[in-house]
Amino acid sequence: MKSNLVLLEKMTEVQRRERERLKKEYDDVVHLGGEYFAVKHGQQWGCVADGHLICDVQYDKISYFEEGFAIVRLGRKFGFINRAGVPICLPEYDLVYFFTDGYAVVAKSRMFGAINEEGKVICPLRYASSREVDQVIREQSLVM
Repeated sequence: MKSNLVLLEKMTEVQRRERERLKKEYDDVVHLGGEYFAVKHGQQWGCVADGHLICDVQYDKISYFEEGFAIVRLGRKFGFINRAGVPICLPEYDLVYFFTDGYAVVAKSRMFGAINEEGKVICPLRYASSREVDQVIREQSLVM
């Protein structure tokens, strides 16, 4: 048990040092969990992992990673990047929810639908609520 606690403390210290190092290069740094940091230059954000920029500084906001994906915002539109920093869905939606069970509910012009982990629409944006989308996905087994 003690060795796990020591390892956790070491990891925290490594992350703290990485954050301090990044603060010398960027205007702001936010720890997103694990080895991931959001970094700000001017008014835009990018993402660093393991000391390398994996997502260019181009977004207005980047969330933490949930189920392997982070939400990104550009202007008033939202999309997703994966843990490699690759956009799986460009910021085109008015509202997005984090991925759950292999899909994310998204909305445009007040109509809800869903995308899969590759960014492909699996449930058309024609529903009035996220609850309806969840129900359709369960009933039609759209995600494995």
